[in-house]
Amino acid sequence: MKRFLLIVLIVITLLMSQFSLAFGYSGQTDSIETLQSMILNSLRARETSISIRYTGNSTNLEAVLKDIINQDEYLKYTIEYLQWGYSGYEGKLDITFNTRHLLTKSQEEYADQKIKEILSRIITPEMTVHEKIKAIHDWIVLNAKYDESLTYRTHYDILYRGTAVCHGYALLFHRMANALNVPARLIIGDVGEGHIWNMVYVDGYWYHVDATFNDPIPDQTGRLRHDHFMLTDEQISLTHIIHTENRPLSAVPYELLLNKLYQRTNSKLYIELINLLNLSKMNETLLNAT
Repeated sequence: MKRFLLIVLIVITLLMSQFSLAFGYSGQTDSIETLQSMILNSLRARETSISIRYTGNSTNLEAVLKDIINQDEYLKYTIEYLQWGYSGYEGKLDITFNTRHLLTKSQEEYADQKIKEILSRIITPEMTVHEKIKAIHDWIVLNAKYDESLTYRTHYDILYRGTAVCHGYALLFHRMANALNVPARLIIGDVGEGHIWNMVYVDGYWYHVDATFNDPIPDQTGRLRHDHFMLTDEQISLTHIIHTENRPLSAVPYELLLNKLYQRTNSKLYIELINLLNLSKMNETLLNAT
């Protein structure tokens, strides 16, 4: 006699909302790895309803389903609501996912195309990774306006409407860095209220970048700041409380890295960056505050 499993239902509410069902992807597999890939691919395609028959071993099934959302950080922070469950018996389980996304597939495609167009204008082949990171940060600060109505939340909103809250700033930096093959993370924290920003990896070190905090409110055309650009944990902690636990650590001040690169290459670029970003003054301020 086949052992029937109780229906399992897990609800992960990333942001408070109701959800609506729509017909989505369906398929069948007996491989837990294939199952995971099928679900992730469907979520990345912005499907709202996923139905898959799983005929394999269910020993680690719940753990895999619970962890799906953590396999793709960008996806995690662009899903508004996610609900999953399964029913049936060993060797024949019907798995369902129902979601609501912060943006549609067409909006995702629009954003990707706009990012490609922007990068083709602001990035040149001879640029170092340092210059690329600064270029995308500066473009965001100069072209985005913080949404004081707190209505718009994604990078699509910045690219289409020119405005969004911090979530949109961080997502846009993440997507631009990703398009340039520069590793970047989304970091959750608190600045008196919930906040999100980025970390970026360059020459063996991770640094915090908060484009939202570098964009004046109210918006000032042409005003560009770098007060929260390429900071260590200690430096960002003067104004931010970091909540993200599974994140890289950052301890080497950016000025020290640039000086190290200058000594190695003798390229004036790194000294110019130090002067442009006023890093010596920033590090002096940090020392006086500690």
